[in-house]
Amino acid sequence: MSQQSTLITLFILIIAATGYFLYQGIGDQTTIESDPVVTLLESRLAELRRLKDISFDTSVLQDKFFQSLSTPVIPSPPDIKIGRTNPFIPF
Repeated sequence: MSQQSTLITLFILIIAATGYFLYQGIGDQTTIESDPVVTLLESRLAELRRLKDISFDTSVLQDKFFQSLSTPVIPSPPDIKIGRTNPFIPF
């Protein structure tokens, strides 16, 4: 065989192998759809889509009682020195 015919044969084999592996990947899609992990992810995705449609009633924020609420004043802790400066030195 000449070098040209060898290269053509090699090229055809590469194309055939690529087509074979791509065809096998297409056939596996039916098994992916019946996978329990995929069904779980689809159900979670549907739940997230429902959460996007939630609306809140903000009329509570306009209530006089709610507007009268204030943040409590928390006193700062006393300045008491607790413990030793270096607790790892011997007594």
